[in-house]
Amino acid sequence: MTQRPNMPTNGQTHRGMPRDVEKILCRVETELNDGNPEQALAAVSRAKFNSPWAINARATCLLRLGQYQDAVDLLRGLVLGTGGIVYRQDVPTVFQANFATALLAVGNLSGCLSMLKNIKDRQHPAVREVQAAIDRWSRDLPIWQKLRWRLGGEPAPPALDFPLGHVS
Repeated sequence: MTQRPNMPTNGQTHRGMPRDVEKILCRVETELNDGNPEQALAAVSRAKFNSPWAINARATCLLRLGQYQDAVDLLRGLVLGTGGIVYRQDVPTVFQANFATALLAVGNLSGCLSMLKNIKDRQHPAVREVQAAIDRWSRDLPIWQKLRWRLGGEPAPPALDFPLGHVS
């Protein structure tokens, strides 16, 4: 029997995650969309899943709660290879975009920009959001700060004016 393309296999959904994880993540997304990051974090924590998708969901909740460094710490293990130097290309784009967002939230502009350069799917909504925030910010920088930046200084990072993080 021939399998149709893009059909889930082995108990996984079209997003490549186990069905039971997707059910929890849908709940987390609903809570986040309703402005309830505490309840979203509680839901994913109660589920006790340790899949990369659940870790990303926890990090998204932490971003929404303003616990940026905790989000960086969670996402680092998903996005960076052994030794923490090389970006993994085999992880979902949303993980990479969330890591870039978390780096920006802790004030690590150069780390954020480096991560963004390594993301292949430039059209993912999470990538477009953080890139748009950086573009608006850099466009409005005073000329002296632009010059300082070009000479190796790092200006204060942009304000993050969008809901931080994405579950999927």
